[in-house]
Amino acid sequence: MKKKILVPIFFFVMTVSVTFPYCDVPDFSHMNDENKIVLLWNKGYETQTQVDVLRGMIWSFSYLGAELPRHSFNESVEISDSTKFTVDLGNLGFNDEAKKALRVICDSIRRSDEYMVNGGIDAGKFFMLTLGTSGHYYRITGVPRTLDAFRKQYKIDSTAYVFGMLNPSISEGHRVIRFSRDTALFNIGFVAEEGTGSLEDSTFETTLFECFDFMPNGQLRYMVYDKNGFLVSGSPDSISDAGKPLKCMWCHEIALPTLVIENRAVQNMLSNDDFVFLRNRIQDRLDKHRLSLVTDMNFAYQPEHVKAELLYITYMEPTLMHLADEWNVSETEAQKKLHRTSSYIFQEFDYIGRVYPRAEIDPLDTINHLEVPESARETGREVNYFVK
Repeated sequence: MKKKILVPIFFFVMTVSVTFPYCDVPDFSHMNDENKIVLLWNKGYETQTQVDVLRGMIWSFSYLGAELPRHSFNESVEISDSTKFTVDLGNLGFNDEAKKALRVICDSIRRSDEYMVNGGIDAGKFFMLTLGTSGHYYRITGVPRTLDAFRKQYKIDSTAYVFGMLNPSISEGHRVIRFSRDTALFNIGFVAEEGTGSLEDSTFETTLFECFDFMPNGQLRYMVYDKNGFLVSGSPDSISDAGKPLKCMWCHEIALPTLVIENRAVQNMLSNDDFVFLRNRIQDRLDKHRLSLVTDMNFAYQPEHVKAELLYITYMEPTLMHLADEWNVSETEAQKKLHRTSSYIFQEFDYIGRVYPRAEIDPLDTINHLEVPESARETGREVNYFVK
């Protein structure tokens, strides 16, 4: 019989981390509940603990728009052993639109060979198929389907604030940022226009729109529209370094974009000082909203966002340790299986050590694996469970 274990979210310290193999006979009793999904923890690096994974899950669900009412996470996660978590997505504070989208995604996952064989899906892969798959992220978070709808909703029109950037940190060319004059937090939207030409001689032409607004749970919601105003997976690197929505979350964490390098302002647009003042005023409003929330999400401890990133990172670029867990073999056996696959040192977090590219890993397995996007943060091949 499964035992439900309440895991303290923020103040529990684990000093010993143990990894167990998957059960020989997977438990599929949850399969009749369309809101439940089993997430598996395959240990990614030596110091990773179960609590790290659970905290990373909280941040990840929050990024997806879950309101996470106080104690809802513990009440929604059943831990049957130290590496297997049955999550009831219906109780995490997602709205109806998000729940409907998650059911579609989870249905495809539960019917896959790897889920049936392993009795669940790697937690990092689950978040790659939600946060890291732009089309799925858009569906879950309910973004406006077109740029026109976004502009109309937030009054990004001739009355909006306009700020020009002649030397932006994210783009090769010039950049224009437009945002609402409304002072109510949830009536504010931002549109960053990327393009070609010059703002100084009026030859600037917009080719891409990078937008964000605010979700009720206090997280920023990101979306990218092409020059025709339709959603795309992200910003191509030929235009901008912004990448996909997940890269926006990685870069901005929980803060509004601000000036990080000296900018030459554009005549007849907001000055640098005015832009920073208005930006800080909105950030203060957002911070106050977050403080008013009674949830399992701890915005006060911003470094915790890394625990969410390490979930998808250690799936997309797994260590030998992770793969041994994933394949339920010893590290020696996993090494033999990988003898023709090159590893490399992970640069972003050097304590992870040597890793392997996911694209070269799945073909080595004997079961069929669900495809994931080519990259978590950059544009490339995507998947879409909403197109039959």
